[in-house]
Amino acid sequence: MMFFGFSHCPAICPGAMADMGIWLDKLGADASRINPIFVSVDPERDDIKRMKSFLKSYDKRIIGLTGTPEQVAAMTKAYGVYYKKMSPMEDGGYMVDHSASIYLYDKNRKLVSTIDTMENRDIAFAKIKKLIDENR
Repeated sequence: MMFFGFSHCPAICPGAMADMGIWLDKLGADASRINPIFVSVDPERDDIKRMKSFLKSYDKRIIGLTGTPEQVAAMTKAYGVYYKKMSPMEDGGYMVDHSASIYLYDKNRKLVSTIDTMENRDIAFAKIKKLIDENR
């Protein structure tokens, strides 16, 4: 279960992380069969310290990944994920436009499904259960 986002995101990324935590809790013992990952698409601001700070508000099982701009570009290219740093805002900050889906991969790292961040949570959870059941 992988999500690409950034720690300064005002709504979508925090919501996705909260949902991942809810689903992991709901899975019970089967949660150990899932590797939940948050990949930053904002390497300029999301260093290791910032990632730890961001993720501590969510489920401790969610792994945070970041890297150099080149590493992030290579990873997003490999996974077919879109992201783009937007123009600076008046306060000097910026947003990052990005794909807003949670990607579900099987044990062979093949993409099997996606969860839209606006998708019904019960339908999304059913996709995760199906993934686990098919990969036992």
